[in-house]
Amino acid sequence: MRPGLLILMLFALLFLSSCYKLDPQSELSNIKLNLIVTSTDFRQYEAIPQQFSCEGQNTNPLLIIKGIPKTAKALVIIVEDFDAPSGDFVHWIGYSKVNDNQILISQNSHLDVEGINDFGKKGYAGPCPPSGQRHRYHFKAYALDNLPNIKTFTKKILMKQIKSHIVAEGELIGEYER
Repeated sequence: MRPGLLILMLFALLFLSSCYKLDPQSELSNIKLNLIVTSTDFRQYEAIPQQFSCEGQNTNPLLIIKGIPKTAKALVIIVEDFDAPSGDFVHWIGYSKVNDNQILISQNSHLDVEGINDFGKKGYAGPCPPSGQRHRYHFKAYALDNLPNIKTFTKKILMKQIKSHIVAEGELIGEYER
Protein backbone atom coordinates (compact mmCIF):
# COMPACT_ATOMS: atom_id res chain seq x y z
CA MET A 1 0.00 0.00 0.00
CA ARG A 2 1.31 3.46 -0.84
CA PRO A 3 2.31 5.60 2.20
CA GLY A 4 0.21 8.55 0.99
CA LEU A 5 -2.93 6.43 0.75
CA LEU A 6 -2.30 4.93 4.20
CA ILE A 7 -1.94 8.41 5.75
CA LEU A 8 -5.14 9.56 4.00
CA MET A 9 -7.04 6.52 5.33
CA LEU A 10 -5.78 7.10 8.88
CA PHE A 11 -6.75 10.77 8.68
CA ALA A 12 -10.23 9.83 7.43
CA LEU A 13 -10.63 7.28 10.23
CA LEU A 14 -9.58 9.81 12.89
CA PHE A 15 -11.91 12.43 11.41
CA LEU A 16 -14.90 10.07 11.32
CA SER A 17 -14.30 8.77 14.84
CA SER A 18 -14.26 12.35 16.18
CA CYS A 19 -17.71 12.89 14.65
CA TYR A 20 -19.26 10.08 16.69
CA LYS A 21 -19.01 11.32 20.26
CA LEU A 22 -21.81 10.15 22.53
CA ASP A 23 -24.28 12.99 22.40
CA PRO A 24 -26.99 12.93 25.12
CA GLN A 25 -29.59 13.33 22.37
CA SER A 26 -28.15 10.56 20.16
CA GLU A 27 -29.75 7.20 19.54
CA LEU A 28 -26.94 5.46 21.47
CA SER A 29 -27.72 7.43 24.62
CA ASN A 30 -31.09 5.64 24.83
CA ILE A 31 -29.41 2.41 25.98
CA LYS A 32 -31.25 1.37 29.13
CA LEU A 33 -29.81 -0.25 32.23
CA ASN A 34 -31.35 -3.31 33.83
CA LEU A 35 -33.20 -3.12 37.11
CA ILE A 36 -33.34 -6.20 39.30
CA VAL A 37 -36.92 -6.88 40.37
CA THR A 38 -37.42 -9.60 43.00
CA SER A 39 -39.85 -10.61 45.72
CA THR A 40 -39.59 -12.65 48.87
CA ASP A 41 -43.13 -13.89 48.15
CA PHE A 42 -42.35 -15.70 44.86
CA ARG A 43 -39.46 -16.20 42.47
CA GLN A 44 -39.13 -15.64 38.74
CA TYR A 45 -41.65 -17.85 36.84
CA GLU A 46 -42.98 -19.40 40.06
CA ALA A 47 -46.56 -19.42 41.30
CA ILE A 48 -47.85 -16.25 42.93
CA PRO A 49 -49.31 -17.13 46.34
CA GLN A 50 -53.11 -17.07 46.56
CA GLN A 51 -53.14 -14.26 49.14
CA PHE A 52 -52.05 -11.81 46.40
CA SER A 53 -54.91 -12.83 44.08
CA CYS A 54 -58.62 -12.14 43.80
CA GLU A 55 -59.17 -15.38 45.74
CA GLY A 56 -57.08 -14.16 48.69
CA GLN A 57 -56.57 -10.76 50.30
CA ASN A 58 -56.02 -9.19 46.84
CA THR A 59 -53.01 -7.23 48.09
CA ASN A 60 -49.73 -6.64 46.31
CA PRO A 61 -46.73 -8.84 47.08
CA LEU A 62 -43.51 -7.39 48.41
CA LEU A 63 -41.32 -6.08 45.58
CA ILE A 64 -37.62 -5.24 45.80
CA ILE A 65 -36.17 -3.13 42.99
CA LYS A 66 -32.37 -2.83 42.90
CA GLY A 67 -29.95 -1.13 40.55
CA ILE A 68 -31.81 2.16 40.27
CA PRO A 69 -29.50 4.70 38.59
CA LYS A 70 -28.51 7.83 40.52
CA THR A 71 -30.15 9.92 37.79
CA ALA A 72 -33.57 8.38 38.50
CA LYS A 73 -36.25 10.64 39.93
CA ALA A 74 -39.21 8.24 39.78
CA LEU A 75 -40.03 4.56 39.59
CA VAL A 76 -43.04 3.34 37.60
CA ILE A 77 -44.64 -0.02 38.45
CA ILE A 78 -46.95 -1.79 36.01
CA VAL A 79 -48.43 -5.24 36.64
CA GLU A 80 -49.86 -6.82 33.50
CA ASP A 81 -51.39 -10.08 32.32
CA PHE A 82 -50.55 -10.67 28.66
CA ASP A 83 -52.41 -14.03 28.70
CA ALA A 84 -55.79 -12.39 29.32
CA PRO A 85 -58.48 -13.09 26.71
CA SER A 86 -58.44 -9.39 25.73
CA GLY A 87 -54.62 -9.33 25.49
CA ASP A 88 -52.68 -6.95 27.71
CA PHE A 89 -54.65 -6.48 30.96
CA VAL A 90 -53.30 -4.01 33.54
CA HIS A 91 -53.65 -4.99 37.23
CA TRP A 92 -51.64 -2.14 38.80
CA ILE A 93 -50.06 1.04 37.51
CA GLY A 94 -48.45 3.96 39.24
CA TYR A 95 -45.26 5.67 40.24
CA SER A 96 -43.32 6.81 43.28
CA LYS A 97 -40.52 9.27 43.87
CA VAL A 98 -37.03 7.74 44.08
CA ASN A 99 -34.53 8.65 46.81
CA ASP A 100 -32.22 5.62 46.73
CA ASN A 101 -30.75 3.02 44.39
CA GLN A 102 -33.03 0.37 45.92
CA ILE A 103 -36.74 0.50 46.62
CA LEU A 104 -38.84 -1.81 48.74
CA ILE A 105 -42.55 -1.85 47.98
CA SER A 106 -44.04 -3.61 50.97
CA GLN A 107 -47.05 -5.93 50.92
CA ASN A 108 -50.44 -4.24 50.84
CA SER A 109 -48.98 -0.83 50.06
CA HIS A 110 -49.70 1.98 47.64
CA LEU A 111 -47.55 3.86 45.18
CA ASP A 112 -47.32 7.66 45.55
CA VAL A 113 -49.56 8.16 42.50
CA GLU A 114 -51.70 5.33 41.11
CA GLY A 115 -53.36 5.19 37.73
CA ILE A 116 -56.51 3.47 36.57
CA ASN A 117 -56.11 -0.30 36.09
CA ASP A 118 -58.20 -2.32 33.62
CA PHE A 119 -60.74 -3.05 36.37
CA GLY A 120 -61.49 0.70 36.21
CA LYS A 121 -60.05 1.38 39.67
CA LYS A 122 -56.91 2.80 41.26
CA GLY A 123 -54.62 0.47 43.18
CA TYR A 124 -53.55 -3.13 42.97
CA ALA A 125 -55.92 -5.83 41.73
CA GLY A 126 -54.43 -9.30 41.97
CA PRO A 127 -54.34 -12.16 39.51
CA CYS A 128 -57.78 -13.44 38.62
CA PRO A 129 -57.62 -15.57 35.47
CA PRO A 130 -60.56 -17.63 34.23
CA SER A 131 -60.85 -20.90 36.17
CA GLY A 132 -58.45 -23.61 34.94
CA GLN A 133 -56.16 -21.22 33.05
CA ARG A 134 -52.58 -20.45 34.10
CA HIS A 135 -51.61 -16.86 33.34
CA ARG A 136 -48.27 -15.08 33.57
CA TYR A 137 -48.17 -11.77 35.44
CA HIS A 138 -45.41 -9.29 34.61
CA PHE A 139 -44.34 -7.00 37.47
CA LYS A 140 -42.51 -4.32 35.47
CA ALA A 141 -40.41 -1.51 36.89
CA TYR A 142 -39.18 1.56 34.99
CA ALA A 143 -36.71 4.09 36.43
CA LEU A 144 -37.28 7.58 35.02
CA ASP A 145 -35.04 10.63 34.80
CA ASN A 146 -38.00 12.84 35.72
CA LEU A 147 -41.05 12.78 37.94
CA PRO A 148 -44.25 12.44 35.85
CA ASN A 149 -46.66 15.31 36.22
CA ILE A 150 -49.96 13.46 35.79
CA LYS A 151 -52.40 12.36 38.45
CA THR A 152 -55.13 10.50 36.53
CA PHE A 153 -53.95 8.11 33.85
CA THR A 154 -54.14 4.73 32.17
CA LYS A 155 -51.18 2.72 30.91
CA LYS A 156 -51.46 4.22 27.43
CA ILE A 157 -51.35 7.79 28.75
CA LEU A 158 -48.49 7.11 31.17
CA MET A 159 -46.33 5.22 28.64
CA LYS A 160 -46.72 8.04 26.12
CA GLN A 161 -45.42 10.54 28.67
CA ILE A 162 -42.52 8.47 30.03
CA LYS A 163 -41.16 6.65 26.96
CA SER A 164 -38.30 9.12 26.39
CA HIS A 165 -37.48 9.31 30.13
CA ILE A 166 -36.85 5.60 30.89
CA VAL A 167 -33.25 5.11 32.07
CA ALA A 168 -33.56 1.55 33.39
CA GLU A 169 -36.13 -1.23 33.41
CA GLY A 170 -36.69 -4.73 34.70
CA GLU A 171 -39.42 -7.23 35.46
CA LEU A 172 -40.41 -10.16 37.61
CA ILE A 173 -42.79 -12.72 36.13
CA GLY A 174 -45.04 -14.88 38.26
CA GLU A 175 -47.80 -17.32 37.36
CA TYR A 176 -51.25 -17.88 38.78
CA GLU A 177 -54.01 -20.41 38.18
CA ARG A 178 -57.44 -20.57 39.84
